[in-house]
Amino acid sequence: MTYKISKPDKKLKGTIYLTASKSESNRVLLVQALSSQRFRTTNLADSADTQILAEILKNETAGEHSRALKKLNVEVSYHTGAGGTTIRFLTAFFASREGTRILSGTERMNERPIKPLVDALLKLGAKITYLGTKGCPPIKIEGTKLKGGDIEMDASVSSQFITALLLIAPTLENGLNIHLKGRIASRSYIMMTLKVLEHFGVKFKWDNDVISIAQQEYQGWDYNIESDWSAASYWYEMTAFAEEADLKIRGLRRKSIQGDSVVADLFRFFGVNTEFVEDGVCLTKINYLPDNLGFDFSDYPDIAPTAAVTA
Repeated sequence: MTYKISKPDKKLKGTIYLTASKSESNRVLLVQALSSQRFRTTNLADSADTQILAEILKNETAGEHSRALKKLNVEVSYHTGAGGTTIRFLTAFFASREGTRILSGTERMNERPIKPLVDALLKLGAKITYLGTKGCPPIKIEGTKLKGGDIEMDASVSSQFITALLLIAPTLENGLNIHLKGRIASRSYIMMTLKVLEHFGVKFKWDNDVISIAQQEYQGWDYNIESDWSAASYWYEMTAFAEEADLKIRGLRRKSIQGDSVVADLFRFFGVNTEFVEDGVCLTKINYLPDNLGFDFSDYPDIAPTAAVTA
């Protein structure tokens, strides 16, 4: 069956309600599970990855259920879906939490590497074994109290590995010092993690290539999750191709912790003007298209395809 979608003109006008940021949501969910203090989270992302993570953490942090599993020493299996952050964040979380869990994902997820994170956790005293292909899920985690200390991480690999470690760092007995080796990939996502931690009262230092977090308590301060700038980039793309535009996107902030908010500056080169208003941004057209544009997307991989197609 074939569907044809058409529009009689190139005018773009209206109000867009975006989904919340999955990246922010997943980080805040982990903090919520790790914190001894209760707080309220609003505008949680409705993505499958976030919903699966939320359900697993809810199951794990339910008092009576959790105590019963520990007492019986029961192995619990969780299917984490297709989300990289979901299985990687949970790997670090369960490695530092009493009990035995088995984590697996979709067929494709079970082919994706998790070895850099597992190796780092093993050095901190974790007990993790591979149940299939070495270096990939599924994995068996026998949770234990991790000591923390100093570890090295290849900074050129996924920032999700580093984020998973940063999230549990305040709960470790000796805190954590992560020595980053090589060129740092997706620095903006590491900064997002640190900004989330900072919101919840966690102090950190990032000197040269070492991120240090001492053992400390997460503070129970309410958190409202911003709309997703990565998703907003597609509306920027459509505005770039429009002849006329008067588009409002709700829920975006001028002072965003999402690195992809750089689209507001980047898309000026594609003739899109961004005006920040109280509850979002307004997009209009401007007459400006440079002959050449150079931009390094190393820190903003999620918007690289959008910008490339627009170009």
